[in-house]
Amino acid sequence: MKPLDNISGTSVSALRLRYLNELRLQEFRQDTTSIALDEIKIVGKRKQITVEPTGVYCTPDHSLKVTTEDRAYSTITNFLVGRFPGVHVVNGKISIRQGLKQPLYLIDGIPVDSTTFRMLTMYQIDKIEVIKGPSAAIYGSRGANGVLSVLTRKGADDIQVSDYIPGTIIQNIMGFSKYREFYSPVYTADNIDSEKPDYRTTLYWNPNIVIENETQKLRFFTCDNLSNYKIIVEGITNTGKTCIGETDFVVNERKKESL
Repeated sequence: MKPLDNISGTSVSALRLRYLNELRLQEFRQDTTSIALDEIKIVGKRKQITVEPTGVYCTPDHSLKVTTEDRAYSTITNFLVGRFPGVHVVNGKISIRQGLKQPLYLIDGIPVDSTTFRMLTMYQIDKIEVIKGPSAAIYGSRGANGVLSVLTRKGADDIQVSDYIPGTIIQNIMGFSKYREFYSPVYTADNIDSEKPDYRTTLYWNPNIVIENETQKLRFFTCDNLSNYKIIVEGITNTGKTCIGETDFVVNERKKESL
């Protein structure tokens, strides 16, 4: 604020008004005490954590970390097509080295059958590893056809799914809902007598049924509605032939099954 050179003949009210005006003008004047800096970039490095295999083997022949984009695949068999050298997927059957029998399947180091292995969803998988040749000798005769090992996700990691769907051009289709897990109540001896009503319109839905023999038994609970129900089955054979069948059944009385 500049001092007044001559205040003689100036009233006190005029001096006070000028003082207040100078204070207001200071808000709009450039601050000469500040220093303008160029753009500042702060770069940090995050420590990379290496997850070692949980199996008894030291180093697999091939290893692949599942990404968020990979979780868009519907099944693990679809995902494995062309992923690893020597791993072949034909009509849903997996083999290491074409023409041989199915490999030994491991989930977190525990041997499982092929049906259990194929039921894994991409949401559950953290890493897929392939062991073959001399490396699979530690499993004895079971590893003669190679080993396909899956390490599942641990802890409460957030599951994120990419909008990108491999093999497609149009990512979003208007009028179709996103993928959701089908809900089916789990009845036990503790809740079978619950008074909460069950009015489901769809009783049972299973997109992955593998028929090893001529017949396959499926077990599910009906709802509380006394009504007619329809069963629709669609599938594909090992030779690529599609098939469809349907039947119906009637629920005309309420009966609680003992668990």
